[in-house]
Amino acid sequence: MTIRPVPIRDAFKSVGNATDFLISIVVILGGYSALSAQQGDAIVGLLGAIPGLVTLAGDVYRSFKVKAAIAQAESKVTPLSDPMDNEGNRLLPLG
Repeated sequence: MTIRPVPIRDAFKSVGNATDFLISIVVILGGYSALSAQQGDAIVGLLGAIPGLVTLAGDVYRSFKVKAAIAQAESKVTPLSDPMDNEGNRLLPLG
């Protein structure tokens, strides 16, 4: 049995990377004086709250058993990077 990609779960894991990217943009804008130091600090502070909010959302997510719904949905999703049917046969385009 091959391990298939799980695009829905991968999207949930990329929040930290997105936050780091946004903080970098704010720092760059501050460096070019597009933002004042106070504005940059305020935005970085707000972006710093995102991991806490993601943790809270994760707790709510687990408490409502959305994880089971996602697992059920993933069995019906065919990842574009590894298209195959339930028996493991590769899916090929027609024509």
